[in-house]
Amino acid sequence: MPGEVSASESGFLTELLTGLFHITGSNTEHTIRKCAHFFEYMILGILFSADSVLFTGRRACAASVFSGLAVAQTDETIQLFVADRGGSLLDVWLDYSGYVTGIVFFGVIYGIVHSRKGIKKGSNK
Repeated sequence: MPGEVSASESGFLTELLTGLFHITGSNTEHTIRKCAHFFEYMILGILFSADSVLFTGRRACAASVFSGLAVAQTDETIQLFVADRGGSLLDVWLDYSGYVTGIVFFGVIYGIVHSRKGIKKGSNK
């Protein structure tokens, strides 16, 4: 979306969060935007891992890890061609770190749930 629209949306969210949590500071909107990108890509990592593990029966492989990098890079490249926006290598790495965090988060939760199932099966013997 164009920079004006993006700024308007993030401005609304910034006002909401600063009022709700009494946050102050000159860099608040920038921080909220970066956190939103990290969280968005974390959700993408969780969903991709869930799809990979639960629906295809395969563990996430190297290709799935690098697909997050490709998506982040593509996203930032598209922003180079949108009015009042710009792509950033740092944003690529921020987005990608959110994606990898999502994969790790899913893996930990999946491992815990999977190990508890094994414990329950073992206790029934």
